[in-house]
Amino acid sequence: MLRRAGPERSLLIALMVLSVAILIRSAPPAAALWIGTALVGAAIAIGNVVLPVIVKTRWPRGVAATTGAYTAASALAAALSAAIVIPMTRELGGDWRAALAVGAGFAALAALVWLAAFGRAARPLQDTDRASVHRGPIGASRTTVTRSPLAW
Repeated sequence: MLRRAGPERSLLIALMVLSVAILIRSAPPAAALWIGTALVGAAIAIGNVVLPVIVKTRWPRGVAATTGAYTAASALAAALSAAIVIPMTRELGGDWRAALAVGAGFAALAALVWLAAFGRAARPLQDTDRASVHRGPIGASRTTVTRSPLAW
């Protein structure tokens, strides 16, 4: 997906899948809880792979600060989501499914902000981008993550 859609579009797709997955997870059948949770995990996994690529190609001199900022933002969003579910469930008359569904709105808002900020700039990775992303600390070209010392 990263090669075909490019990093920015891949992250946008992951955010849209996340929004839909949260809604699926909030649906009444018990199976929807499990399916939605698996899709939430997949969307987050895609985001966790794509975001470092975006950071390294867009902000190569500020990788540490940018990575720290988005990691802190992700942790804060997860903590806030967990913190508001119980109070929101009480406010919604005990409907925990509706309280979980609120998270879809936040994911959709993030997708809209991302689209506004980077939508037109989205492009597939070029060979030069791939080379800069896969270059190891010594400068040698790496073809896979499994062979990159930086990944491990």
